[in-house]
Amino acid sequence: YGGIYKLAFGPKAFIVVSDPVAAKEILRVRATSFDKGILAEILEPIMGTGLIPADLEMWKVRRRAIVPGFHNAWLQCMADMFADCSNILSDKLGKAAD
Repeated sequence: YGGIYKLAFGPKAFIVVSDPVAAKEILRVRATSFDKGILAEILEPIMGTGLIPADLEMWKVRRRAIVPGFHNAWLQCMADMFADCSNILSDKLGKAAD
C-alpha cells in the first residue's frame, strides 16, 4: 500500500504510516501537531488512560516507568527464558503425541 495510506474501518478512516522518514517527522519533529484521535477513543474503554491513549504528560510519566523493561540485557534474559519454556513445552507435546 505504500509508506502512507488511508485505511477505512467501518465508518472511520485512519492514516497508516509505515515509512520511517515520515514516522520520524510525525513522532519526533512534529509530535505536538498530531493527536491520537479516534485510536485513543477506541482504546480508552479497554486500556483506560494507559500508555497508548494517554495524553502527552501522562505518556511521559508512564514511558519513563517502563523504559527499564526494554533494556537489552533484560530483553535477552526474557527471550532466553521464553525459548527454554518453549523447548520444555515442545518436548512435553512431542511425548504426548507419541
